Amino acid sequence: MVLVFGVIGCAPPAEPLTETGAEVAAKEEVREPGYPLEISDLMKDAIVAARKELPVFWKAWQDGSWGAGDYIVSAQFMSEDGERGEFLWISVQAMGEGEVTGMMEGQPDVRKDIKHGDVVTVKESDIVDWMYVPEDGDHKGGYTLKALGDSTEE
Repeated sequence: MVLVFGVIGCAPPAEPLTETGAEVAAKEEVREPGYPLEISDLMKDAIVAARKELPVFWKAWQDGSWGAGDYIVSAQFMSEDGERGEFLWISVQAMGEGEVTGMMEGQPDVRKDIKHGDVVTVKESDIVDWMYVPEDGDHKGGYTLKALGDSTEE
């Protein structure tokens, strides 16, 4: 499967936005991986936005309201020593009890105990992004990809 993503531009808000206590707390909860990603303020803001909309994603996944397609989440994976980390995408297969189970979509660099195609379970609190990729049409989500400046969509 080949996924194609793009960056959607938008104008700045007319008035400055203020962060709620929950958004500030969400930023502080994100552990900053040392490899391969450094977490910029733009990335932290993307994670906060994605996590804010996560309930909408879960509802659509549960009731299928967005239709056929891939429901994937990006989670933070840390090395055993907790010194390095990376964000990896997982195709959602099940969720509940504060955990998400799915198939690993990428090849980890930091975690040598898992590989592409493995079924993994992560804490919902380690989810940093979500995306719905329909069989046809535009995707939803992908906040961190936009923050990274992914421009692979033509």
